[in-house]
Amino acid sequence: MKRFIITLITILMLAGCSGQDVAPDSTDTSGEGTVSITISINHQEEILANKELNIKETNNLMELLEANFEVEANDGLITSIEGYEQNIEKEIYWLYEVNGEQATVGASDYELSPGDKVVFDLGAFK
Repeated sequence: MKRFIITLITILMLAGCSGQDVAPDSTDTSGEGTVSITISINHQEEILANKELNIKETNNLMELLEANFEVEANDGLITSIEGYEQNIEKEIYWLYEVNGEQATVGASDYELSPGDKVVFDLGAFK
């Protein structure tokens, strides 16, 4: 019985130490690359800016915006880009999407990946 337990433990240890290659994570947000940033009004009826930006220095969306555009924020929420301000009374806000999907976190919490396409739009909240 003792020999069986020792053999079992040895087999488990060898199996746990076996070197399996693991594919690298393709969603790694670190590294270099470019992203596309579009600033628009009224569901992209008017394009204010469209830039390809390098994310070598930072991949944080808010930091990249502040380095390349005139941005104002209040409590982490963008209130103005390039002098165009949101209007709370009319329910017009700055919203953004990444790669066609509505963002679920604030720009200060979003980490970009190379190739991302970001659209900020000043429009009525739907």
